[in-house]
Amino acid sequence: MERKKILLAQVPEIVTAMEHSFFHRAGFDFLLASDRATAMSLVEEEDPVLVIVEADSALLDGAELGRMIKSDPFLRNTHILLIVSGQEQVQPGSVCDAVIVKPFDGKDLVAVACDVLGIVDPAAPRMDVEVPILCGRDASHLRPGYTFNLSTGGVFVETADLLPVDTAVLLELSLPAAHPVCRGRVAWVNHPEWIKAKTLPIGMGIEFTDMDEEARSRLAEHLDALPD
Repeated sequence: MERKKILLAQVPEIVTAMEHSFFHRAGFDFLLASDRATAMSLVEEEDPVLVIVEADSALLDGAELGRMIKSDPFLRNTHILLIVSGQEQVQPGSVCDAVIVKPFDGKDLVAVACDVLGIVDPAAPRMDVEVPILCGRDASHLRPGYTFNLSTGGVFVETADLLPVDTAVLLELSLPAAHPVCRGRVAWVNHPEWIKAKTLPIGMGIEFTDMDEEARSRLAEHLDALPD
């Protein structure tokens, strides 16, 4: 499967935030550009799922880059996150899909990028809840287990069928009112021969990497209905 790509303005704050985020751990490739011509060529040739640029960059001019991309019938579905200063009046629409104001925290940048791409935030707090779950490399290799904790960003699956770290997995949750399906990545393993978390059973911590809006909504509704 082809790895997804994100185009970044070659700005230390942007690059550092994204390279230390779950996007890197989930297998996204980062493309870097320091001027508008390079950025436009990369969008045309590499088809990134997201472009993160500064609106006021003298060489890159993110606002103009956004207009060029959004006005091109072949590129206009490319998602654009524009970083703006407080004085700029840029509204999502013909130029970009979302904006974030400088100065920004790296976690906020990652959260907005998740929102733009419809990806759940893997750092969301998890709740102790047990529901049946199927987990495996693909639909033909699903194995039963139970959630030990769960959030809209990930799950700890109690299971003896352990998979290596960084394995891409398919998941199907058995909630009372729905059976949402999503994809994830094994972030860590609590193996019987090397226990990492003594308070947790044998199993795997999994980050959700691809969950559609309906599945995310169903999961959020279930978690919101749980008693505190």
